[in-house]
Amino acid sequence: MAIYLDDNRRNFAFRRAVTPEDLRPFILTATGKPRTEWRYSLKTTNRREALERCHVWEVKTDLAIRKAEAARDAWLIASAKSPKQKERERRQWDAEREADELQSHEAFTEDAEFEEREPIRQALIAKLGRPRSQLSPAEAAMRDLMDDAEFDAPDVKAARAKKIVEDWKAGEAEASEWFAAASGQPTKPTYPSLLALFDRYAAGGTAKPPTIKAWRRMIVHLKAFLGHDNAALLTRADASGWMDALRDEKKDDGTPVRGPKTIREGYLTALKTVLDEGVSTGSLTENVARGIKVRVPKRQRLRSPNLTKDEVLTILRATLEPQSLRLTPEHALARRWVPWICAYTGARVNEITQLRAEDVAMRDGIWAFQITPAAGSQKSDKAWWVPLHSHLVEQGFPEVAMAKVRGPLFYNPARSRGGSEANPQRKKVGEYLATWVRSIGVDDPDVQPNHGWRHLFKTRARDAGLDPEAREAIPGHANKTDGQSYGEKSVTFLSLEIEKLPRFEV
Repeated sequence: MAIYLDDNRRNFAFRRAVTPEDLRPFILTATGKPRTEWRYSLKTTNRREALERCHVWEVKTDLAIRKAEAARDAWLIASAKSPKQKERERRQWDAEREADELQSHEAFTEDAEFEEREPIRQALIAKLGRPRSQLSPAEAAMRDLMDDAEFDAPDVKAARAKKIVEDWKAGEAEASEWFAAASGQPTKPTYPSLLALFDRYAAGGTAKPPTIKAWRRMIVHLKAFLGHDNAALLTRADASGWMDALRDEKKDDGTPVRGPKTIREGYLTALKTVLDEGVSTGSLTENVARGIKVRVPKRQRLRSPNLTKDEVLTILRATLEPQSLRLTPEHALARRWVPWICAYTGARVNEITQLRAEDVAMRDGIWAFQITPAAGSQKSDKAWWVPLHSHLVEQGFPEVAMAKVRGPLFYNPARSRGGSEANPQRKKVGEYLATWVRSIGVDDPDVQPNHGWRHLFKTRARDAGLDPEAREAIPGHANKTDGQSYGEKSVTFLSLEIEKLPRFEV
């Protein structure tokens, strides 16, 4: 609810971007122009009242977005009758960037974890609660990262927590009334609809939000290509022709709009999955896309995917330099710490950018952090603990995590401009870091600015003689054998192994 609350003014305001951008022509302003965002004054300086009014506007704009999606889909089908319109729409849809992630609003951790970290946090609050004139520069900087409300009296905190729960319950009830009063759903077609089959597959819970968003866009693209939505009328020739059209489509400069790997792993896989859903439900007798192949030429590798020593030093040295005052506190923390954590653990960058304060704790006397799907979408959907290398502990990362009560360390949900599960803030933080790494000179197109750490970790782990199971467990790779999946890789075991890694001397 609070993610659309704009508090950068005297009176609170509701502010929400119209996303995805292709919906904007179907949501107009009072002057008839495509709307890029909604912005309304909530006419109050009281935060609690603002949260309630903000939720009303959230429900209203959700309904407007749903109507715009229906209008957009109908226009896409109609546009297939015009080759020029279809060509423009294909470019627009396929130029849209694919998004990852999930904004998590988890409220509590396990009781044992909370009790373990709470004394440390309370001691830190007591230390930083002294008059600012008595704080050292480092303590003052850490104090600025903490919410002023953390230093309120216990009865004030309890009343505030109670009110937040009441606000959410009221908002849920109001949302139910709004959707109940909304216009009825369109009549379901009597034939097996491509989009209906896709929505059934998406509702099964096996696909992640970014995949659902990308694949739905692809199925809508197929509808526009066919000029209809009837999966039963789709032939093998239609499916093959769609593959050819996707391959032959060119940009204005003559280069392909999409590569063969995107067509094979995206469009063709989405089509096969949707038709398999139809076969499994009995609405289709066969999957006509089975057997269709898209050949992908093998790409030449001109260098190792590892970051080189010079590239490592360039990035890590830059993290220690003074940060720009234009950066948000969260982006400054991300630039400072995410590369270091990835360097010592080989973690996927989005698993670190979604890290929450409550995910960092002392385990068996060892500082560690938890990579968990509770913090956001991840590949394995499994939680595991990773010990912090002593170099990270000495640099002060545990104190940074302890300075925040809970919630994401490297992004602020209140700064969201309309992100969704398929386009999460943590993904944007990872993209920001990649852009920054390119800007400081690590610009070889054959190395990935974030994923290169993952390759480098495996190389260093082998060179340092880490236990093979630890080499897989720390970065979250799958077990190689059934036997490796038995038992637990304890934090103690992993800590002994991770300490074998030599320190980065910068």
